[in-house]
Amino acid sequence: MVKLKREHSGAIQAHGEATYPNECCGLILGRMVQGDKHILELLPAENVRKENEQHNRVLSSPRTIFE
Repeated sequence: MVKLKREHSGAIQAHGEATYPNECCGLILGRMVQGDKHILELLPAENVRKENEQHNRVLSSPRTIFE
């Protein structure tokens, strides 16, 4: 089971609303605790697909992990 805090849920929703009507993406960082996945940090990422493809496709740059 994934343990998601209300603040994380709100951040995911805000990122989606900010990029609407295009697809959004990002990284979810966390750890396992007694079989449950606990979210620790969210890293919103830019959808780097061609602009005319962003409405139904997503591509995250590998650079997102290192920035």
